[in-house]
Amino acid sequence: LDNAAPSPLTMTTPIETDCIVNAAEDNDVIIAGSGAESGNSVTVTITYKISSVSRSVTADSSVIWTISGS
Repeated sequence: LDNAAPSPLTMTTPIETDCIVNAAEDNDVIIAGSGAESGNSVTVTITYKISSVSRSVTADSSVIWTISGS
């Protein structure tokens, strides 16, 4: 029985140097973090004004998750 709560999710990489992803940077963006339990899904949503993009990924056995560009 797993009675321990998972660690809070944290992002371990910055979102570009200005925290804004433009069209030229779209393919090289990497968002990575930790804190999800191994095998669990993490959904990251990026919102700018009225537009949003969501991507989901599964945390690996080291509890690390990574989402890359477009």
